[in-house]
Amino acid sequence: MKLRFLFLLALLLPCALFGQAFAPRAAHPRLYFTAERVAQLKERIAAEKSSADAWATILATANQALEKPDTASRSIEPLSLAYRMTGDKRYATLARDGLLREIHRANWGEPDLLKREPVWHAGLGLARTLYNAAVGFDSIHDALTTDERREIAKGIVELGVLPTLHDWVL
Repeated sequence: MKLRFLFLLALLLPCALFGQAFAPRAAHPRLYFTAERVAQLKERIAAEKSSADAWATILATANQALEKPDTASRSIEPLSLAYRMTGDKRYATLARDGLLREIHRANWGEPDLLKREPVWHAGLGLARTLYNAAVGFDSIHDALTTDERREIAKGIVELGVLPTLHDWVL
């Protein structure tokens, strides 16, 4: 059974990788806060009280982070959305600072999982941090310098992607 699966994978993978046309990548952001989704959200905020209330809560969280910059690591997603919605670079700058703090941590694993035998790096804490880092990086990409992009991307891979691959796949 396993051999059959590997055989099918070996046949289908090249087709999937090379059988499609290579299209240029879309501009950032590509994940959640795309220009199209931001425009739709603005329409919903104008039309629906519940959406307006939710946006007010998210914006308040981002504004609180501006007042307490040391909390930026916990507010990357609201800061990123606030930047996309308003264009205010203060949100992007603080999200960047939060991302830089995150990538300079020793690891993104939970202490209890790191103590077990064998060590387990890729728990839910790592998943949440990786999600926040990816969304933040994608959302504020245009506000980052080339060196910042390179540094943050490297940190995301080393602290999030590789530990996940090693625990789950490799």
